[in-house]
Amino acid sequence: MRTFGSRRLGNFAVLLFSVGVAYAQQPQRVYLPNLADEEWGFLQNPTFRTDFWDPVKYVALGKEDWYLSLGGEARLSPQGFFIRKTESADSIRDAYLLQRYLFSVDLRMGKRFRVFWGDAKWSD
Repeated sequence: MRTFGSRRLGNFAVLLFSVGVAYAQQPQRVYLPNLADEEWGFLQNPTFRTDFWDPVKYVALGKEDWYLSLGGEARLSPQGFFIRKTESADSIRDAYLLQRYLFSVDLRMGKRFRVFWGDAKWSD
């Protein structure tokens, strides 16, 4: 009976170890502040495509190691001002929303040739 229980425990330990090794081998998905530093070539393996944005981050172009990566961001900034009431005029309030949309395209043709177009760095 103890042999059967220890065998079960050993099998469970092997299973946990193999899951841990598989997780450690999976590339880390990182969205970087500088969009030009991102590298999505690991998505060539379909098992790593688990994120909602993966179809946009890796668009295969037919040849090996040729892919297109699309990116973008929206910056919204609420602004406003208030002018106090004076004897000659009522108070004035104004509010508005500033919007800025940024897009990027990263074309990789093999390991040695790359074209990047877009706002590469987030800044305030």
